[in-house]
Amino acid sequence: MILAMVFQIVVVVFACGLQAKEFVFKGKTYDIAAPGETEPGEIIIKMKPGMSALHAEKVAARLGARITGTIEEYGLYRIELNLQARAAGAGDAVLHAIGAAKSHPNVAAAFSNFKFSIPKPVGAPGRQGVEGSGADSPAVEPIPALAPSGNQWHLKVIDAALAGAPPVTTPIVAVIDTGVEYNHPDLNGRVLLGKDFVDDDWDPFDENGHGTHCAGLIAATGSYMVRGVSPTSKVLAVRVLNASGSGSFFNIMAGIVYARAYPGVKILSISLGGYLIEGSAQYNTLKKVVDDTVALGVLPVIAAGNENDYNLYFYQGATGKYRPVPAWFPSSFTVGATQESDMRAYFSNYDVATLDGKTFNYNFVDVVAPGWNILSTYSGGQIARLNGTSMATPIVAGCAAFYWGAHPATTAASVASVLKNYGMPVGPLNGFPSYEYRVDLMRAMGKYSTGFVGVVYNGQTSSPLTGAFLQIMQGTTVKATTTTDMEGFFSVSGLIGGQTYSLVFSKAGFGPSYLGGVAVAGKMTNLAKPVFLNQTRPAGQWSVVIDWRSWHPGYEEAYRTYPAKPIWYPYNWNTVAGTFMAPYVSSTSLGTIEMGVPGSLTESPFMVLTTNAFAKTHPVNTFVIKPQAGQTYKVYTVLDNINGDYYNWGGYKNVTNGTMPLIQARIYLAGTSKASMSPTSATGTGAYWYIGDIAGTTFTPKNQLQALAP
Repeated sequence: MILAMVFQIVVVVFACGLQAKEFVFKGKTYDIAAPGETEPGEIIIKMKPGMSALHAEKVAARLGARITGTIEEYGLYRIELNLQARAAGAGDAVLHAIGAAKSHPNVAAAFSNFKFSIPKPVGAPGRQGVEGSGADSPAVEPIPALAPSGNQWHLKVIDAALAGAPPVTTPIVAVIDTGVEYNHPDLNGRVLLGKDFVDDDWDPFDENGHGTHCAGLIAATGSYMVRGVSPTSKVLAVRVLNASGSGSFFNIMAGIVYARAYPGVKILSISLGGYLIEGSAQYNTLKKVVDDTVALGVLPVIAAGNENDYNLYFYQGATGKYRPVPAWFPSSFTVGATQESDMRAYFSNYDVATLDGKTFNYNFVDVVAPGWNILSTYSGGQIARLNGTSMATPIVAGCAAFYWGAHPATTAASVASVLKNYGMPVGPLNGFPSYEYRVDLMRAMGKYSTGFVGVVYNGQTSSPLTGAFLQIMQGTTVKATTTTDMEGFFSVSGLIGGQTYSLVFSKAGFGPSYLGGVAVAGKMTNLAKPVFLNQTRPAGQWSVVIDWRSWHPGYEEAYRTYPAKPIWYPYNWNTVAGTFMAPYVSSTSLGTIEMGVPGSLTESPFMVLTTNAFAKTHPVNTFVIKPQAGQTYKVYTVLDNINGDYYNWGGYKNVTNGTMPLIQARIYLAGTSKASMSPTSATGTGAYWYIGDIAGTTFTPKNQLQALAP
């Protein structure tokens, strides 16, 4: 009877779809797909081989519905139910329609039209696992004063400048996203107008900004504000997501099928996804589309997602596990994200095979690339910084276009293999429990320079230090020099592999900093942690600079949410993958300053926290102390998971990289260095690192690890 009732529904009025739950991030509204979420009132039917569109229309008519989209290559039809069919309950109506369609002799499969979207936008990790207060995107920036490539750190890290001149001719990269603002001054002449599957027209103008950002990372000309990895490339704008960053499973498939057939397209940049139950008809349908794309010689470069693997462990459907697709498919070339010093960006999905004797088999990330604080083209002819595997993906797509343009006879499989196998390995010390490879354009192009890459910050403000001078020394001989760009980054090549060099950093008004490093032949070594120069203070003032490798928490999401650590937990957060150190200075009679109590130099407690990593998004805490007569100031920090949970130092204590401690405290009186130490040489155990005491003009080092605060 239910079947008969469904078939008797008459087409009268059709709905435009209900709006799902939305959220606001950095002043912009997003509608992000959740596991199992569907487009209201829509189903997809797959007709049996030999069935025509006429047969599909008859099925729709019997459902009292209409066809609103077609993918002829796969016999797929999007069907929208009418309002009367949905009046008694949208969910039930859809389920009834799916059941009725499946019973039709000409239908091979029927399922809901699942929602897809851009990955959830992310900022600095907050104390409750949500966005923090860092200076994150989208934040429109002014036109840079320096050359365009001087404000994009990812170009330094992937050694783009050492890869050679961009090829004159490169394959077209299809950006399947929210569209592209094709009149952006840095995309002028670089955008081909493809189809808009949202409005069903041929004007794929970006109403969100996400797609424009991705397009600029691939092909921005660099003539105005920013430069793409492959600035001679062209991108095909294919709009499948709306102004809120969401779209349908059907439109994603339609966009892929359209783009791969476009003449000259060999690469798809897909910074979006959804969740489908592995093995389901809808899962297998999308998998078939991606598999066929690869079989046609087109490389699908796809974002791994921003769940920190959390959704992979949590979401279980009635008939199986939800998987992040299309990232999960073996034929996808899936991209994770790193930050400035090659650490895993805290939000990035990642591979893990076995861990602590448990088997996970989450092996779907093929390569990683910069995806934190990435500057590119944005809405309104502007530029902005965004975070996410969404940004890492077009960087890899741009590298693929660059390489393919120089090797036009190669295949998609070869391009993927080169980008992975000639990348830089990153593993557990970088926050990846299974080894990944960070893309390196120089090495992919068969060029091998030897040197160092890194970033320098002002230790007092945690801001990039432009114009800092670097000398590469051997003994008293200067072997090379360079200065930092407007993002504080430097790159120096031409060194000799296997030899030890001293790196001397300086700038007027700052105390010098020294590092040692062994140059690796044919490799531009990304320094293990940022360099922080201490700004000279007035006479009588002390500075304490505590810096470390990364504050991107390694694997803390599941641990924080489920402290009992169920068997599926991915990895303890408190490994060398990243940490947060909560800073403290206390004086018995004048009080204590910490993250939430910045203090003052002009009144009690006569000490101030000038840089707090929690707010600044760089791994450094800096105190300034103006000692008062008779007062002793105790300086210490505590290992914190950014959720107020303290842990022992464990593996952190003895972690170094060559001659460089990954955690270091430096103490200065005015501009004079008084001490430098790290937990490597500390005594004791416990959560608190008691660095030392300051009284008058005397610093007394303690360098102890202890269970209680000093």
